[in-house]
Amino acid sequence: MPCGLRSRMASPHRLPGSGLVATWQVAALKLGQYHSCAIKLEGTVACWGRNLNGELGDGTTTARPLAVSVTGVSDAMALAGGEHHTCALKADRTLACWGWNGHGQLGDGTGDNRMAPVAIPNLTDVAAVEAGAIFTCALKTNGSTACAGYNGYGQLGDGSTTTPRYGFVMGTAGAAFWR
Repeated sequence: MPCGLRSRMASPHRLPGSGLVATWQVAALKLGQYHSCAIKLEGTVACWGRNLNGELGDGTTTARPLAVSVTGVSDAMALAGGEHHTCALKADRTLACWGWNGHGQLGDGTGDNRMAPVAIPNLTDVAAVEAGAIFTCALKTNGSTACAGYNGYGQLGDGSTTTPRYGFVMGTAGAAFWR
């Protein structure tokens, strides 16, 4: 269960003023610039809003005013929302990311946009994930950090301003900071 929450059957209820009926409950919520995503109690993810770069993770670039299921994520524990990308921390302590990847912020080693979640290679033992507008950082269980994406101001913490970083690079300051 995400965030240590117990599952319970959601009974349908009408959303005030909308005429819509909600049939699921939210365990966690994360916002991007023009999109929103939620972890449902059972660990699946749903997103809604603008979708120019696949940031909703449903395999399309169609904007959605109502929540749609994110493809292939069934065990999310946390979410990070960037400007036009999203990442999920999964129960196995790995990341799946999707959306705009122009600065390598997904960390999959490419600059290719992803319309559906992709597993992030060579990054395990993740304890937490956060996203800036066009970069993403992971806190690992050993207290170290790893970041990917735009690094023009050194925000990835690797001691450089080399940008873009298409794969996750280990930070130098993170280990001391997080202990």
